[in-house]
Amino acid sequence: MNYKVRIQKNKDFQILENNTPIVKGTKPKWYSSEISFFYNNRTFQIKKKSFWKGEHEITASGKKVGNILIRSSKNH
Repeated sequence: MNYKVRIQKNKDFQILENNTPIVKGTKPKWYSSEISFFYNNRTFQIKKKSFWKGEHEITASGKKVGNILIRSSKNH
């Protein structure tokens, strides 16, 4: 399978499988950490829980379905 990401105007994106869109999404504002996307007849959102933490919450049609934890590693 061949996957690609297409980004338009720094806020709209598509994930393509063999040049066919399978996920379409948008960032409501260019500076926002929130992402909304439509997949399998459902609307999903990924929102950062706090400015100071690397944790994001995933909701599907308004209900929480998971978390993403992003940790940075620093080599000294």
